[in-house]
Amino acid sequence: AMRGIEAVIFALVVLTGRHAWRLPKASWRLALGVGLVDLLGNAAFLIAARISLAPTAVVSSLYSVVTVLLAATILRERMTRRQAAGIALAAISVAMIAAGSGG
Repeated sequence: AMRGIEAVIFALVVLTGRHAWRLPKASWRLALGVGLVDLLGNAAFLIAARISLAPTAVVSSLYSVVTVLLAATILRERMTRRQAAGIALAAISVAMIAAGSGG
């Protein structure tokens, strides 16, 4: 439902804006690729959640960690101390959850 709301808001901004909004031809492949990966990611999440919710919830809580790591590796952004501490705490938390769910 949230994706639908986002799409409607985006369409309204584009259609009511004063400037013509066009995606450069060179960016269409990238945009379609990102959309496809997003679709596949959501489908994988839904399938995993139907199988077992607990591990899926733990993995999905790491989205922000992945964002920071991708920004650091792909965009060459500097990771702040706060981000590094967050990643360390997330790793410790996942390890604690995994250790506690052994039986």
